[in-house]
Amino acid sequence: MPHQRHLIASAWISSAHQGQVRVAIVLLPGRCAVCSGLDTRERARRFTISCGAGVGGGVRYGARVISPRLASTFSIVARDAETAELGVAVQSRRFNCGATVPWAAAGAGAIATQAFGEPGYGPRALALLREGRGAAEALDALLALDPGRTLRQVAIVDDRGGVAAHTGALCIPHACHRTGAGYSVQGNLLAGAGVCDAMAAAFERAPGSLARRMLAALTAAERAGGDARGREAAALLVERPVSRDEPWRNRVVDLRVEQHRKPIHELGRLLRLHEAFALLADAMRSLGEGRPDDARRLADEAVRRGQRHDEIGFWAGALHARMGDVERAVATLRIAIRRNPRWRSVLVRLPPQLAIPEAVLARALKRFDPRPRADRAPRRTTREPVS
Repeated sequence: MPHQRHLIASAWISSAHQGQVRVAIVLLPGRCAVCSGLDTRERARRFTISCGAGVGGGVRYGARVISPRLASTFSIVARDAETAELGVAVQSRRFNCGATVPWAAAGAGAIATQAFGEPGYGPRALALLREGRGAAEALDALLALDPGRTLRQVAIVDDRGGVAAHTGALCIPHACHRTGAGYSVQGNLLAGAGVCDAMAAAFERAPGSLARRMLAALTAAERAGGDARGREAAALLVERPVSRDEPWRNRVVDLRVEQHRKPIHELGRLLRLHEAFALLADAMRSLGEGRPDDARRLADEAVRRGQRHDEIGFWAGALHARMGDVERAVATLRIAIRRNPRWRSVLVRLPPQLAIPEAVLARALKRFDPRPRADRAPRRTTREPVS
């Protein structure tokens, strides 16, 4: 095949034999290493990607198969200086990138492992961080044992805000990482060289929670060009600063978009819903603690952020009913039932501790036809003539 017009770090097939494709990665612009006669030790590495009948495939260095997962993407790992929360967010053209790229644990740190990524970097790095090692020490230890480190892109933030990042020489360009106070942004196979800078700037100036700031970084990356292949999946993890005895309470946010035309936009929608449900839970907790004013305020804010979600409206209405706010309860419940008529049957099934007063129940259910619209008798549009 002709090599005269190779792009930066272009990949090309040099041979195929018995289900294996041999690929050359060229790191500099211009002609490839074969055409230019450059020393391959300086400019390229040849590796074999198994793509035959076997499951998976892998990159071979000598006799060893490294088994990468190609997750060319952009991501951010960060620690919030005020709350000490730890988080990681990612977007990629690769389906289901949230299953392998982001890792985080309360009291330890957050990791993004991508490019020709090794998912094992996630749990292994967390184990080292739990032992008390810093981000840089943990990353150095992992890279030292990995013969495929030139293919990896990894970033780590520890629970003290220490940051370390690595972009291997064979990551497909544009590939970059930028580190700052308590965060690292990184990407490979990017549409332009300015993506990492855009992410860093957006994260530093964004207000709000750690989740919101990381989402702002992803949004800025997409506006700067994002993944050169397009977009498909995204994920967002946030962990509490200190591990609790009840580990299921450690994760503050855990959202994934497996496949979507606009994954970052969808991730933002899911984050708004997550925040709305969290507010609703806080409202119920406030009422249980004898703070009805706080409960009312939180329930109203949950409905506002809930983007017309019928379940949020239903439970907010039930909460207002328990507080004796009949008019608000009836109005909120009727809207929820109009959006999803199945809530009618739930109203009469609630246990005693959640039961809604009869006065509210009767008014909330009044004039609702339980039958599906297709089964109802058609409305008469004209009057029958009087004989």
